[in-house]
This record gives sequence, C-alpha cells and structure tokens, in this order.
Amino acid sequence: MVGRYGVRSVFVASDSEEVVEEAREMLGSGIDVVSLAGKHRNLMFDSNLYIEFRMQMGLTDRRAVTESSLLDLMLLSHSDYFIGTFSSAFSAVAYELSVASKGYMPPYISLDIPWKPFLPFDTDPDVSM
Repeated sequence: MVGRYGVRSVFVASDSEEVVEEAREMLGSGIDVVSLAGKHRNLMFDSNLYIEFRMQMGLTDRRAVTESSLLDLMLLSHSDYFIGTFSSAFSAVAYELSVASKGYMPPYISLDIPWKPFLPFDTDPDVSM
C-alpha cells in the first residue's frame, strides 16, 4: 500500500506493544506507526485470560476496556486503508463502519480470510446446531 497509495502513517490497533514494535520494524523509518498501546493499556489487556472473563471476575475496569475498544473502532473506521483479519469480528466491524461512513470500500488487505458482508445470522450450512 505504501507504493500504490503513498501511505505515510499506520494506525495499529493491538493490545500488544510487541505487535506495534514489529510493525515499526517491518515498515521502516519512512512510515509513522501510531498506536494506543502503552504501559496502562498493556496492564489492562495483557493476560492469558480472555478479556470477557477478566471483566466478569472484576480484574479489569469495564469502562476503560469499553472506551479503549470504541476508540480503536472509531480510529480504524476513519482510516483511508485497512489491513486486518476479517476472521475477527472486531476487524470486520471496523471495516464495515469505514464502508458505511465513506460510502465506498476503502482499499484493504486481509491477513486471513476474504472480506464478506456481515450477516449476523449467517450460518455455515455444513455446521448443524
């Protein structure tokens, strides 16, 4: 995307500072890598337990997690380009919000599965309930 679109900055929505550093190393010095990751955020998200379990057990601040997640969604949806994993509902929603706000599909790269419109009750016909 750098060569084709002239991308100069990248927002990385990740709970891991290691992922942000990997992106910085991979993209090099010509690209500004921006992230909300930091010491406070890492303490809130860094665990072997799913965030849902930690919230239920009162181990993390629900409001802070919600605000951080909404801020990530907003920033991702305002991006001019999207790179993510569409197997993640979070990434798919961020891209859908971007399409809805822009009125067109911004350029994207999926790191796993192809994009498809979100259908909340779309079930795989090969999977029985």
